[in-house]
Amino acid sequence: MVFEHFERDLARYMHELGPLPERRVWRFALQLLQALAYCHAHRVAHRDIKPQNVLVKPETDEVKLCDFSLARTVVVQPTISQCPETHRVASLWYRGPEILLGSEKSGDQSGLRLDVWSLGCVIAEMMLHEVLFPGSSEIDMLFKQFKLLGTPDELSWPGVTSLANWSDRFPRFRAGVWCEKIQSNPEMHNVISSLVCCCPPRRQSAGALLGHSAFRMLDPALPSQPKPLGSDRRFSGQAKRPEVSPTAERLPELHRAEPHHEALQDQLFSRLARESSCPEALASSKKARQKASLLDEWHLNTQIRNVR
Repeated sequence: MVFEHFERDLARYMHELGPLPERRVWRFALQLLQALAYCHAHRVAHRDIKPQNVLVKPETDEVKLCDFSLARTVVVQPTISQCPETHRVASLWYRGPEILLGSEKSGDQSGLRLDVWSLGCVIAEMMLHEVLFPGSSEIDMLFKQFKLLGTPDELSWPGVTSLANWSDRFPRFRAGVWCEKIQSNPEMHNVISSLVCCCPPRRQSAGALLGHSAFRMLDPALPSQPKPLGSDRRFSGQAKRPEVSPTAERLPELHRAEPHHEALQDQLFSRLARESSCPEALASSKKARQKASLLDEWHLNTQIRNVR
């Protein structure tokens, strides 16, 4: 694959520039959502979204998604040979809880939902100028996620207690409070919390979020927000969108997700959500290895804390 030349990636750009202006965060977030919506509409899961894989052109405020080395074509009904080692995709800080817990769902379903989670973490990092979940290990990552979002249960995430790495001994964290910089910005909090959600089926798709009022203020040509996916009611009580000024700032000419692409993406998400997991015969030995590894580390950390 050949990409146009960009001088730096988002990680280096944030390191050099320092905290990004809020307006620039919104502009970057919009372009990344457009890129992700385009990929998902064409049945491609990136599976490694992080600042190092986002290229930046400061002169025009353009960003591009790059490094598709872990990308995968979405297969709605995977065969045994198509079931990947899903817990090995994505960099640790941007890995969703379903991956850490050893979900044996279709790798492609995990890839789409993982992309959404990872993008939410990147947007939060741009806003905060620090990593949202800077875990030092898989179990540390999991607990940091639970401390902010709350330890999931069968009510908030159906099926979570049956995942390979789940343990009833996990601490029961209540949902914490988001950082003030995000909490004090209702629209930003709304967008990030729609992406960074423990239960994968409750995460908003990139195409759905393109209709958010904040993005339509940046680009009036975007369509209105479609209905949320599944049972997610996060946007149902949203305040009336402000009218868009005809002189609103326009972005550089970028790919614009077409309505039929958004519809295809939402149908794909809904269809994948109904898919069954990989065959048990293939998954059983993998589950045992994952669970032993993760829980051994957790027990070791627990013992160390008790000694201290």
